[in-house]
Amino acid sequence: MKRFSQLIGITFVLFIFGSCGGGSSGGTTPDITPPTILSISPPNNATGVSVNTAITATFSETMTISTVNTATFTLNNGVSGAVTYGGMTATFTPSSNLAYSTTYTATITTGVKDTSGNAMASNYTWTFTTGTAPVVISKLNDTGVTGNQCYQAGSDDLVNCGSVDAISLNNAQDGMVGRDANSATNSNTDGKLGFNFSAVPGGCVLDNITGLMWEVKTTDGGLRDWNKTYTNYDSTTSLQKWNGSTYVAPTQADIDAMTNSITFINSVNSQALCGYSDWRLPTAVELQSIVDYGFDYPSPTIDTTWFPNSQRGKYLSASYTLDVSYGTWGVQFTYGDIDFFSRSGNNYVRLVRAGQSPTSPRFTISADDEEVTDSQTKLVWRRCAEGMNWDGATCSGVASTFTHEAALQRAAAFASSTGIAWRLPNIKELSSIADNSLIYPAIDPTAFPVKPTTAYLWSASPVIFYSTNAWLFSSLYGYVINVDRNYHGCVWLVRTGQ
Repeated sequence: MKRFSQLIGITFVLFIFGSCGGGSSGGTTPDITPPTILSISPPNNATGVSVNTAITATFSETMTISTVNTATFTLNNGVSGAVTYGGMTATFTPSSNLAYSTTYTATITTGVKDTSGNAMASNYTWTFTTGTAPVVISKLNDTGVTGNQCYQAGSDDLVNCGSVDAISLNNAQDGMVGRDANSATNSNTDGKLGFNFSAVPGGCVLDNITGLMWEVKTTDGGLRDWNKTYTNYDSTTSLQKWNGSTYVAPTQADIDAMTNSITFINSVNSQALCGYSDWRLPTAVELQSIVDYGFDYPSPTIDTTWFPNSQRGKYLSASYTLDVSYGTWGVQFTYGDIDFFSRSGNNYVRLVRAGQSPTSPRFTISADDEEVTDSQTKLVWRRCAEGMNWDGATCSGVASTFTHEAALQRAAAFASSTGIAWRLPNIKELSSIADNSLIYPAIDPTAFPVKPTTAYLWSASPVIFYSTNAWLFSSLYGYVINVDRNYHGCVWLVRTGQ
């Protein structure tokens, strides 16, 4: 009995020790593997990055939250910000917008540790470059909508803007204000209605309102022939090609076969078109400046007296889309939309030169925080959409939505009640506050506290070729589309400043 008891005791001790060892009997191996970074945003060496971007890094495993902070996740050039961590992703959010045309280096140090206390093997760094500051238009062109293209209550038909029915709906419709309002007193010798162009020897046109000089296309089959189309890649952009199901990097053969806009620009500049060698792709808003919304389909929406050999179709801009790497903004001269195009698509190009750099600050907020003055266009905007109010910190409440007819009525009623000439802006005025270096929103968020509920804003501009529709601007993305007048959009009022 004694020997049996001793054997049991020995067996019990061996069982305990055997179960706690690290051998092949099922024990847990300690984590001694350093964490790594799986993905980053913006990508390394990315260009054209939004100045209001957040910088992110996703780790290979869960990290100790306290080690992911502003000491271990930094951005150079003295940029301050807040660091957050969740779902294995660290996010550095700058406290203010980054500078334009600036290369930044993000660094995550070995001070970050996983939940087992392992540090990264070495510091992780990557660089990216922000987009260029937008070239701006200080004086806006009129839309081209004429004095015979106004709405009346209860109808989608366009009538004379001087009629009692049109005035009773709203006495500040697109066709009633601006240089293009009165065809009787507006000479067509320098351009249709409110436009003002002059010829430049060598095949160019100067817009005397905006100060931009434009290329005129030819029909000679040469370098600037109107039938030629181009892709839209710069030398630092990651090329993307649609393979039928997704976007992939093209082969070198694909790149060699592309008729790229950069090659075209360089060729035009080497020939010093009209005596200048600083030609470039226009921004989307610059392209829109020569759109004439008063033309009826199927005419191209441009004055072909001054811009002969103009195509109906898509013209590329220098404004890249920020939410997808393979996209670029452009203007559809069939209708006048500002829309998204694929960079790998073949589209038309019209080059531009000159322009102005942005003034600083561009937007000035009134003492009561209710109005915003644009120092470039001299327009004065209500700071909040109709239905919302400034609460001392932001626009609070819920934005009201209106059909297009109700939007015109709301603008007229507000102008009457305040005794101030507030009105619904035309589509070029709305587009003028777009900033393609930003997204969601695509307008200055400090001057205009935009919310998703105020994303789509009505303009006063009718769609001439389909008057049941009117022009709409997206404050979140910056595009311009036309939609049915029964759609419920928001209202952001404007008036002409000094």
